[in-house]
Amino acid sequence: MNPAREPSRIDVTRWDETQSAEGVFRSIVAGGLPLFLSMIAASVGSAIVVAILGDYDTAALAAFNLTGSVYTPASVALSGCLRAAVPFIAPYRENPRVAVPIIRDSYWFGVVIGTMGAFPVTLVPLVGSLFGASPEILNELGSLPLLMALNLLVITVGGARTSVLIAYGKNRQVLWVAVTSTASAMLLTPLLVSGAGFLPGLGISGAGVALVVSSTASAVQANIHLRNVPVLSGASLWPGRPRPHKIKELARVGVPSSATLLVKAFALGLASLGVARIGASAGAVHAVLSSINGFLMVASLATAQAAVPILARAAAAGDLALCRRIARTSLLVGVSVAGAGACVLLAAKPWIIGVFTPDPAVRGEVGSLLGLMILSALPEGAKAASGRSLLALKEARVSLVNFAVGYSLLALSIFPVRDHFGLAGIWWSIAAVNVYLAIKQTIDFRRTSRVKIQAPA
Repeated sequence: MNPAREPSRIDVTRWDETQSAEGVFRSIVAGGLPLFLSMIAASVGSAIVVAILGDYDTAALAAFNLTGSVYTPASVALSGCLRAAVPFIAPYRENPRVAVPIIRDSYWFGVVIGTMGAFPVTLVPLVGSLFGASPEILNELGSLPLLMALNLLVITVGGARTSVLIAYGKNRQVLWVAVTSTASAMLLTPLLVSGAGFLPGLGISGAGVALVVSSTASAVQANIHLRNVPVLSGASLWPGRPRPHKIKELARVGVPSSATLLVKAFALGLASLGVARIGASAGAVHAVLSSINGFLMVASLATAQAAVPILARAAAAGDLALCRRIARTSLLVGVSVAGAGACVLLAAKPWIIGVFTPDPAVRGEVGSLLGLMILSALPEGAKAASGRSLLALKEARVSLVNFAVGYSLLALSIFPVRDHFGLAGIWWSIAAVNVYLAIKQTIDFRRTSRVKIQAPA
């Protein structure tokens, strides 16, 4: 074989521990648990930063939320692009001659997307002025937009390395990277925002500095873990000279993957706007239901992401049956764990809802809609699993088309449904779209896998 060319097949015997149904299950669970914990750690870290700013000053929290309205979509887009590197790297991870150039390409791709995302974050004061943000909030922004733009660039570096760790199956190291980031943010945010001892309080800028430092610490740790991967020992991971044609290949998968997340975020943001017009109580109920739904979804997302590298390797080996077994196991594990979480939620409903709100009216409405939210969450988990399986086949464009259709229907239905059926109607619409997408994504994965992978005779 010419070493300059990328192999089209990999030696399946090198990872035959995932061949059996039991092996696939064990690999997905073992890989998904650290990712699940890392996602929880990231959520906890974000919630703590918000809580500290809320306790410090209401205007500071509002300014942070305004910055987040631009920063969050940029961060989501970056995340969608970076994860596209996993199916490119995973099939060749035993062959550094092939894998290392792809790793370098993924760094360049991340830098391009991160820079494009960071620029609009610096324009938050202008965006806030155009959308009528109050002068009190605009005056509170200070250097936060610039710090958050810098934070996005740092996350680009760390995220690129984290994606490579996932491609190499080093998910425990990904967990420690997340723990480092969360612990740093928890320690530094209160110190830098309010000050302590000889340290002066920096206010909202302190929160930005804390996030930049915590992201830098996690990026450094991710790089150390990557250098400790045995097969990469001695290989130079510096970006080097960019290969535009290879970066373009990553973009063909990463950009649709990113756009898929943004389409969903736009439609659900429109749903939140529609609910807000019903009233404050409905808005609070919707926020609580969305938060609980997010925690149920973490398990499905983690197991789906853990399946991407092993499914990509099966696809590169040309094993259609194994690809489908991995996809099926990922779906069943994710939905089963989410279902178990739903059972715990129903059993401890009064206590869990009480954590989110003390308002009796809001608690009662959340309780009455909890079953509907669970009905929506389970197919959403299945949709996530099938979407990641399509990503493993480098077919993110299929998901983008499906999401564009499904979430366009949701966006068009929100206001008429709200006017006739209220908040419950909106959640029924969300559940219906999730069911449609779960079915469509699963069917499309089977069709796409049959077309792209030659089944064994």
